[in-house]
Amino acid sequence: MEIIRASENRKYKLIKSLAQKKYRDEHGLFIIEGEKFVNDIPKGEEPVFFIFSEEYCRKNKDPRQNGFNSVVLADSLYGKLSDAVTPQGIAAVCRKRDFSLNSIMTGKSLIVILEELNNPGNVGTIIRTAAAAGADAVIVSKNSADIYSPKVLQATASAIFSLPIVTDVDVCDAILFLKNSGVTVYGSSLGSLNDFYDLDYTGSAAFVVGNEARGVSEEALKLCDKDFIIPISEKVDSLNASTAATVMLFEAIRQRQKPIRKAGGCTQK
Repeated sequence: MEIIRASENRKYKLIKSLAQKKYRDEHGLFIIEGEKFVNDIPKGEEPVFFIFSEEYCRKNKDPRQNGFNSVVLADSLYGKLSDAVTPQGIAAVCRKRDFSLNSIMTGKSLIVILEELNNPGNVGTIIRTAAAAGADAVIVSKNSADIYSPKVLQATASAIFSLPIVTDVDVCDAILFLKNSGVTVYGSSLGSLNDFYDLDYTGSAAFVVGNEARGVSEEALKLCDKDFIIPISEKVDSLNASTAATVMLFEAIRQRQKPIRKAGGCTQK
């Protein structure tokens, strides 16, 4: 079993470069890290190769270590690669997933549209929440945080593999496409006279979640079928974007009475 010890190694340089978006885009690859994340890779989306640290190999008899598509790094090199505070010593290089607006349509759709969300934690958390709610897809507009960045991936808790995600789209084009496909599009607005809880989300629905600082843009709101305001206490100005998305998704699920619970109920991690 070969162990890479030199930072000049070509494969190690490729792995290291994937920390930057331009190289992820260039190669069409991204890195996931951690045992659970690696084990959650679905069949049919096998990674290009697995990555192990020397320490992981010493402590674990993982059958993947000796495969043709495995790389073992010296602990010092793996430490430079890892974005985790306490690296587990297992990672994988995966191919970026490619979805179009046409490919995400289902019979009764539940979709989230992220308009220029810049915070990686918000983007990742909304992807995770959408997967937990049984949503059909997430649409991420241009100028949003890269869904394959380490911080977004960490916040998804491996949900990046759980549902289709369409990226780098014009938000207005996406709204028009959904409307033409029979999806009712909703946008939140502080100036709306419609109480969020008074609207009907039992049909095909898409929620636009706006930029953290500006909210949903005027251009996008004009295209939405309906706007609303989520009622909150006067003590607080607004909700965090990921919190607002959670409220939207689970109210739609409540109205549809869609069973999503697993044995044991909800857990927090």
